[in-house]
Amino acid sequence: MRIALGFQSITLKMVAFIIVMMPLLTYYDFPGTEISLVTILLIIEAAIMMYCNWKYRAKLFKQEANILSPYIIMTAYIVTITIFASLLGSNGGKLYIMLALILNTINISYMFKLSNNKKELSEYIIKIYIAVCLILCFVTIGEELVYLFSGQVRPMKIEFLPLTAEVEKLGYRFGYNRRGSFVGFSPFFSEPSHMAQYLLPAIVVHLERLKRAPYKSLASLALIEIAITISTSTLGIIVSFMMIIFYVCMGTSEAAMKFRRIVILCLPLLIAVFVYFVRDRLFYEADVSSLLSYTSDKSTYRLYRGFAYYAQFPFLNKIFGVGFNNMTSFVNAHNLSYAYEIVSEDVVSEYLNGISQSLVYGGIIAFVLLIVFFIRLYKYGNSEHRTLVFALAMLMLTAASFLRGMSVFYIFIILALHSKMQNNSELGE
Repeated sequence: MRIALGFQSITLKMVAFIIVMMPLLTYYDFPGTEISLVTILLIIEAAIMMYCNWKYRAKLFKQEANILSPYIIMTAYIVTITIFASLLGSNGGKLYIMLALILNTINISYMFKLSNNKKELSEYIIKIYIAVCLILCFVTIGEELVYLFSGQVRPMKIEFLPLTAEVEKLGYRFGYNRRGSFVGFSPFFSEPSHMAQYLLPAIVVHLERLKRAPYKSLASLALIEIAITISTSTLGIIVSFMMIIFYVCMGTSEAAMKFRRIVILCLPLLIAVFVYFVRDRLFYEADVSSLLSYTSDKSTYRLYRGFAYYAQFPFLNKIFGVGFNNMTSFVNAHNLSYAYEIVSEDVVSEYLNGISQSLVYGGIIAFVLLIVFFIRLYKYGNSEHRTLVFALAMLMLTAASFLRGMSVFYIFIILALHSKMQNNSELGE
């Protein structure tokens, strides 16, 4: 009996460890090969998940099946469109990426089922994740102190792992990134924004713990905010504070409701300002590229580029998309242009934020499925889950995270939090 329990603990901890470490290992190939390490880990994760689901006879509840179905349909649709584009000879993407999308969806569906039967998995995921976050925070602060006193920085790459060809070409400096007169630190990530995105769910975890351990949770929150600030990630700094404000607004106290009313009253003005700000950048004439002074601003590039290209698509492609990772070849084939395009070896030509990826790669069909999935996932749990779904939506406005990468990681954390809190409620904690 002890052996069985030991084996159960090992398998669940292996899955939890892979889930937590995947974002840190996305830059590497498997040693001795040119195969992405993440692809290997996804296959291992899927194999363990399949075994655990069979071993523990995991079941998918009706509510969770309703949440998951838009995501599965969306993946199947994107894969089909991409294969169809490939058969027509118009696909410039790599079909092995389809394997990663399929494996991600399989693992998410297995996680939905397994978390119902094995609450320990969620506990392991949260514990390992928080431990890794605290290590990252301390190392980030340590890097800042060393830099302030000595002016020295040391890139923090995992030395025994080879970088992927794309990462090697871009020449990322792991551990730090100079931004003007500032140096942003991001140990083991290729750039500060990636580490900030990784740390954001930890804010929700500690917000949930405030009621039980206020001083410890506040100290951890402060540590995370300090690390995100030191990273100099604009996205991380803004979204982290927005998450805290959103969480406070979601409360049921009188103060929370009053604060919520203030935010709701200000919302129309904020939307009007946003619409006014973006309208001239989404719909433009191709020959007015010199009108604005910030044509090389990467923030503008991340926010608007995908939407601007999508606005120029033929009608059928606006409905059905062009296939995953196929925008660059499609744009070149149809002579489309973006007034504020950045031509540089330091910029990935296929880069789009997650929301525009859904429109470009899968058209309005994939976009609607994504919105339905977000709405159902938002309704799934309590204020902690909703805050994290809100953060994911904000993340997808700038980060390339459609159906893979950090968006998949956030979904795993949301599921783990839901299962963990549900278990605590059943135990009367």
